[in-house]
Amino acid sequence: MPVRSVEDEPDITLESWGIYASPWDTLHVVGSPSGTTRARRSSPVESFDVNTMTAVTESGRTYRLVGEQDHETARLIAVTMFGAVAYLGKWISAEELALAVARPDMGGWH
Repeated sequence: MPVRSVEDEPDITLESWGIYASPWDTLHVVGSPSGTTRARRSSPVESFDVNTMTAVTESGRTYRLVGEQDHETARLIAVTMFGAVAYLGKWISAEELALAVARPDMGGWH
């Protein structure tokens, strides 16, 4: 099934999710969209709000992560989508993702 455009599907809620750090230094959310049995992998994550558990990707799509992190299901999804290359990266926590994509505050001294 082809991926719908960002215009047609700007927001996705993922259940049974994990966060994958690829061997090419890109970070992706992987999981199952709510109400489906489909698998989904995001484009590279550009920003992440750990308070709302919301990621915004390079494509402009927003992913909301619900429930607990589920590396086992996410790993199965990744292996199905990427093949053996899924074993080359590593799985990280939501807090590690937030730190990895954080941009320094350039507002000066307050």
